[in-house]
Amino acid sequence: GTPSSGAGGGAGIGADGAMLASLEAKAEATEEEVRRLEQQLREHGLELSAREAEVAAQQRGIHELLAGRSREETWGGSVAKEARDMTAELKSCRRRCDSLESEIASEEARCAALRDAFEGRRARFNTAEAAARNAELSTMRATRRRIAAEAASRREAASLEEAEGARMAWVASSEARLEAVA
Repeated sequence: GTPSSGAGGGAGIGADGAMLASLEAKAEATEEEVRRLEQQLREHGLELSAREAEVAAQQRGIHELLAGRSREETWGGSVAKEARDMTAELKSCRRRCDSLESEIASEEARCAALRDAFEGRRARFNTAEAAARNAELSTMRATRRRIAAEAASRREAASLEEAEGARMAWVASSEARLEAVA
């Protein structure tokens, strides 16, 4: 309203004043609500920042664990490959050992055949005896080779068991660490 004269003018001013007071009260309430909402927004922003920092720390931890797991898997793969290589080498040694045993059996059969052939012949006794000695020497050499091959096979088997034990200990250690992380 515009100020007007007379009795009606006084009533208009009073109504305008009441409306102005009401608007000022509403404005103050609105400002208070704005301040409260801004404070809430700041608090939410701080909480969000804290959560983001926590998530970032967790992501770094996860990346570190994944990198460690990758390293351990790589190491485990190399240990497994080494174990496979040793197993193949052990099989090869066993085949050589079997071959030597076959050679020994062949030499023993030859020795027996020579003894049987020359047993009844007294005139060639010295020749037969020398041949039998030669066959026995060959058998002894083959036996030495077999014994050496068996010793090498045992050493390789022990080495394989040791590598397998180390691998199992590593797997147990990795599982324990993964369980501890989980």
